[in-house]
Amino acid sequence: MAALSTPGAQLSAVVLGLAVLASAGPERLERLPLPCLWSRVLGRPCPACGILRATSCALRGRWARAWNYNPLVVVVVPTILGIGTAAAVRLWRDRTRT
Repeated sequence: MAALSTPGAQLSAVVLGLAVLASAGPERLERLPLPCLWSRVLGRPCPACGILRATSCALRGRWARAWNYNPLVVVVVPTILGIGTAAAVRLWRDRTRT
């Protein structure tokens, strides 16, 4: 994880990831053949099933639909935004100190 150890890299990863999810939309994400080992072994959805589609919906303001995909979206999206905000603040502080 050394590649994401700098605030600039963290901020870039968050912004890029959110941009991809927001632009792809849940309909496109549903068509991706994403293997889930948990689901294959246990035959049940894993706790994270649907989180990409839920995040995509939340970024588009469709909170009810996001909740239907995975209720953990109310924890995941604020956490991702918090990580991005913290990285932006650290990056800004580092640049203003020099």
